[in-house]
Amino acid sequence: MERNHLKTELQSRIAEFCDNIEAVWSEIGVNESCYNERVQEVLFVIEQSCTGMIDEESNILQRTRDNVERARRDIDEITRALKLPPVKSPLNLPLMQLESFLESEAQSLRVLKQERMDKLNKSLKTAKDLCRELGVCLEKNYPVDEIPNESDLEKLRLEVENLKFMKVERVSQAEALRKEINDLYECLEDNPKDISRQRLGGDVASCLTVSALNDLESLRDRLLKQQATLEHRAETLRNQLEAIYTRLDLQMLQLQQFLHRHPTSKPSDIRYLEEELERCMELRRNNIEKFVINCRRELEQYWNCLYISEDAQMTRFKPFLSTTFSETLLELHEAELEKTKVLFDKSKPILDLFNQHSEVWAEFEDMERKANDPSRLLARGRGKGLLQEQRQRREIEKKLPKLEEKLQVAVGEWELNEGEPFLIFEFPILDYINWKKENFFEEKEAAKRAKHEEKEREKEHEMRYGTKPQATKRGAAALGPLKNGPKTPSKKGKLGTTMNTTNQFTKTSISNSSNKSRNVPWPEIKEEVLGAPAEEENGAHWEI
Repeated sequence: MERNHLKTELQSRIAEFCDNIEAVWSEIGVNESCYNERVQEVLFVIEQSCTGMIDEESNILQRTRDNVERARRDIDEITRALKLPPVKSPLNLPLMQLESFLESEAQSLRVLKQERMDKLNKSLKTAKDLCRELGVCLEKNYPVDEIPNESDLEKLRLEVENLKFMKVERVSQAEALRKEINDLYECLEDNPKDISRQRLGGDVASCLTVSALNDLESLRDRLLKQQATLEHRAETLRNQLEAIYTRLDLQMLQLQQFLHRHPTSKPSDIRYLEEELERCMELRRNNIEKFVINCRRELEQYWNCLYISEDAQMTRFKPFLSTTFSETLLELHEAELEKTKVLFDKSKPILDLFNQHSEVWAEFEDMERKANDPSRLLARGRGKGLLQEQRQRREIEKKLPKLEEKLQVAVGEWELNEGEPFLIFEFPILDYINWKKENFFEEKEAAKRAKHEEKEREKEHEMRYGTKPQATKRGAAALGPLKNGPKTPSKKGKLGTTMNTTNQFTKTSISNSSNKSRNVPWPEIKEEVLGAPAEEENGAHWEI
C-alpha cells in the first residue's frame, strides 16, 4: 500500500460523506443557519476523532521508543556486567523491528543474568552455612545486587569447594578427637562434665569451629596427661612388686597371674596393685634381713659391672657391712641401689665400649701367645692357619684404634657433662687401658731379655764345659714376679661373666703411664712369610 493512499482514500470517502450528508440536509430542509451549525458539528466530530487517533498513535510511538531505549539500556548493563561484547543492531531498521530485535536480545541477556544471580545466591547460601559451621569468613565479599561475572562465580565455587573440604577434614578431626576422648574417659573410668558432655555426645557439626576443636584438643591433652600419670604409677607399682617378690623369694608365677588379671592402668587396677604392694610391704617389714641381703647381692652385681674395686665398694657405702638390720638400714640399701642403677644406666655406653675393647685386647694377647708357639709352623695345614692368623691380626689392628677413639669421645662427653673422670677400678679409664698396653709390652720385652740371657748362659756354659746346662724355666717365669707388673686376678665385668684386672695396680704405675701419651700408638707388624721358619724369639716384632 502506497504512503499517500490514506490521504486519497480519506478525500474520496469524505467527499462521499459530504455528498450523502448534504443530500440528507437538503431533504430535511436545513436552513442556512442550521446548516452552518451542523457543518461545525461535523467538523468538530471529525477533528476529535482524528486528534484521538493521532494521540493514540503518538503514544504507541513513544512506548516503542521507550521500549527500545530500555532494551538498549538493559543490554548495555548486562553486557558490561557479564563482560560480554556489545550487541550491534542492524542499520536503517524500522523502529518496531528494532524494538523486536533489541527486546529479543535483552530477554536472552536477562535470562543469563537471572541464571547467574540464582547461581550466586545458591553458592552464597551454601558458603554462608559452611562459614557458620566452621567459624570462618569468606575471603571476598560478593554483593547480591550486582551481576557476577564468570570469574567471580568460579572464585566463589572454588571457595565453596575449599570450605567443603575443610569441613570434611574438621569432621574427621572432630570425630577422631571425640573417639579418643571417649576412650580416655573409659580408661580413666570417668565421665565427661559440663560442656564436654554436649560436644562429645551431640552433633559433630557443633565441634567444627577452631575454638571447639582447640577445646577438644585441650581436653584430650589433659586426659592424656592423666593417663600418662596413671600409666607411670602402674608401671612403678609393677616394678616395685616384681622387685619385692624377688627379694621376698615369692613365687613369680603368682605375681604373673596377678598382673595378668590387672593388666591396665585404670584406677581400679591401680587400687589392686597398691593393695598388693601394701601386703608385700608388710611382708617386707617382717623380712628385713632377707631384703637387706638381697639388696647387697644386687649392689655387688652392679658394682662389678661398674668395675668398682672391693675397697672402693666398702668406702662408697659403709652400711654394707652393718649387721644391725632395721627399716632404716633397708632404706639406705634401697636408696644406694637406686642410685647405683642410675649410674649404671648413664655409664652403660662407655662400659659397652670398654668391654668390647677388653674382648679385642684379649684376642690380641691370645694371638701373641700363639705367635710364640713354634709348633704352629709344623702343624698340618699351617699355610691356611698362618693366613687366618694374618687376617685376624689385621682385623684387630683396625678394631682397637677405632674402639679407643670412640672411648676418648665418649669419655670426653662424660667428663664435660658430669664434671668428673670416668673411673675403672678407681683410675681413669684411658690411663687404665694405656697401662694394660704398656704392661703387656714390658712383659714381652722382659721375656725376650730373659730368653736372650738364658741363651748367653748356655753358650758360656758350653764354651767352658763343652756341654749344655740342664733346661731351666724360660720367659717371664724365670724372672719371678715383676717389680711393677701387677697380677691380674679375675673380676666380674658383666652380670654372670668375668674379666682379668689387677690388685697390684698402683697409683704410681698409672701416674707414670699418664705422663706419656694418652693413647699408646700401635706398632708396625712385620708379617712372617708363609712357610718360612719362625725366628728364635717367635711372633711379630713390635717397634715402640
